[in-house]
Amino acid sequence: MVTSLPAWARLRAAMGVLALVAVLGAQPAGAQSAGIGDDRPVIAALDTGRRAELQRAVDAQLAASRGGRQSAANEITFGGGVVMVLPLPGEERAPVWSRARGTRSATADWKGCPDDTSPSYYCFYADINWGGRRLQFSALYEEKPVMFSDYGFQDQTSSWVNTGKFAIIVDGYGGGGQWSLLWREPPASLSASVQYGDTAQRFWAVRN
Repeated sequence: MVTSLPAWARLRAAMGVLALVAVLGAQPAGAQSAGIGDDRPVIAALDTGRRAELQRAVDAQLAASRGGRQSAANEITFGGGVVMVLPLPGEERAPVWSRARGTRSATADWKGCPDDTSPSYYCFYADINWGGRRLQFSALYEEKPVMFSDYGFQDQTSSWVNTGKFAIIVDGYGGGGQWSLLWREPPASLSASVQYGDTAQRFWAVRN
């Protein structure tokens, strides 16, 4: 025989469900990424305050981007293998990507941009001297340019690295439907600054 709950018990259960829904609904858009597991020593060394500071920076970047998800304590992954790596609190440069697999050269210094044997990586940095957030790519984009705004990075590139075999062509919008070439990145090259800093809005990655 099934015994129904008394009215007061049903009311209490219903109120509990409503309270849970209210709490979940109050979470910010990036809250699903908070507290992600990351046992790297550089992350474990952060105190509670700096971890919270880092998470706020990640959440702000997620809010400014399209389609990204937090994949490590200081990393955001997008479709197509695109990754943004954020500096740790108190540091000027972003650390090495958590999934980097090694390098092709023991002598080349690519400023944290992955130098795997394959694929071929190229990176954009928010600050001069390869500082600040690092946005890294590895694919060809010959048919359609990549818009920096999709990654919350429009008008923010201040230095760059191109470790591989593609040529990178960076444009800025000049108004009136006209795009202007800002700079070109030859294969296996890097620059600590750009002549037209904080104006890059899109790029192409083409076969050299």
